[in-house]
Amino acid sequence: MNTQQTSSASTGLHAPAANVTTTNTNTSVTANATSSTNTCAAANSTASTSVNTSATEQGNRDNTLNVTGPLHSGRSLSQGVDLKINSKIWAEEYLDLGQLLFKSKIAKLQAVQGEDNSISFVQKEEKSYFKSMQQWTTAFHVFVAIYCEKIPMESPGLMKYMATIQKLSEDVGTKAALHYDEQFRLWRSENPNIMPWGKLNQELHSEALQMGLKSRLNADPTLKKQNQLFRAQQSKKGVCFSWNNNAGKCLRPNCNFQHVCRNCHGPHPRKLCKASSDTQKSNVQQRSKSEPASAKNDKSK
Repeated sequence: MNTQQTSSASTGLHAPAANVTTTNTNTSVTANATSSTNTCAAANSTASTSVNTSATEQGNRDNTLNVTGPLHSGRSLSQGVDLKINSKIWAEEYLDLGQLLFKSKIAKLQAVQGEDNSISFVQKEEKSYFKSMQQWTTAFHVFVAIYCEKIPMESPGLMKYMATIQKLSEDVGTKAALHYDEQFRLWRSENPNIMPWGKLNQELHSEALQMGLKSRLNADPTLKKQNQLFRAQQSKKGVCFSWNNNAGKCLRPNCNFQHVCRNCHGPHPRKLCKASSDTQKSNVQQRSKSEPASAKNDKSK
């Protein structure tokens, strides 16, 4: 009986211990589950915060874009140009390109009397002069922008034309280059078909080259003096054929040659030269003397 009690007692003593162990295990599991749940919740909270932050930043960027407004391509080159000028350009009429550059210049009015003696005021057109090739290039860019709004296929020819003007300016000066441009566009306004933009006009090009070379010659004192000396020497050496062959009448309006005899340099034309006739007689006599006797006998027979 003591043995049973001891066993029972022993059994009774060990049962609570088993229960305690189970309780501890459950507590540990519960703690781990709670910790895991808290960690996941914290992670989810962090992720949610990150998402909210990104959304806030994106919203701020969107708001910034909305403040600045939509993107645009920039201001047109033809802005501020009178619509009447645009119409002239599209109609292939001649235009002073300075009107495209000096748009802000105050217009001057002049009084015009009508047929009924009424007085009206109209805008006075004043020609604008370019001080540099850069100014002309800026104005021509505006011209091309307006022109190609209606006739875009002419763009390559216009670029070739602008390169021609710039090359002339580099070679013989801006004044000669602008002369070519002005005369070309005047000619083209009369008949655009015979004056394509991309084709060089040889006649106007030669005029521009001569103008440029003459201008540079006069601008350089050394070259100008050398040219004057050369002309003076040529006028001294040269004899006027027109004066000699037309009985002392020169057909040149401004003759640089000497009005003297070609034979003796006397003050008479060649046909009136006594020295020439005397020389001819002397030459005949010398030839007759030098002829052999047999030739004279043949002539006498």
